[in-house]
Amino acid sequence: MREFIGNINKPLNSICDIIGRIGFRGYTRNDIVEDLKGAISLSPANIINNRLSLYNCTYISWEKYNESPEIMVSKNDIVFCKTGSVGKTAIVKYVDYKMTINPQLAIFRPKEVNPSYLYYVIISDIFQKEVNKLKGTGSVSTISQKDLGSIIVPIPSRKVQEEIVKILDSFTNLID
Repeated sequence: MREFIGNINKPLNSICDIIGRIGFRGYTRNDIVEDLKGAISLSPANIINNRLSLYNCTYISWEKYNESPEIMVSKNDIVFCKTGSVGKTAIVKYVDYKMTINPQLAIFRPKEVNPSYLYYVIISDIFQKEVNKLKGTGSVSTISQKDLGSIIVPIPSRKVQEEIVKILDSFTNLID
């Protein structure tokens, strides 16, 4: 596996928790409720151009939402599509309503890096190429959380991370 160039290179799973909705925590149509009658369940459709969009949401019951506190979406979480549209990514800038994820997504919860820096690394061509090398090629593309965790990312100093974020945020704002 090719490594990124950086001050220190570490596997993704050592700098963030990678959490998904799996097994018994999945849900069925019976868990889906009317709009605003439960928590938002984010899906790949909620990620548009690497941004979180809440215009077309599915809601799940409060009971289903509350059974999996580890996948309750928080500010600065990074939402990553691991099934279907593998690689679609968004960072959660704010949480105005309780949200969770559906089984197609994973949450990257940064532990020792600037969340925006990690987001920019994940949407980079280099990281996405590594994802494409590791994803399965069946009828529905998928990548395991274990494989995601093995991808090596560059970890410069906090100061350098903040400088990178400042520069990339300014470019993003100009484009927008």
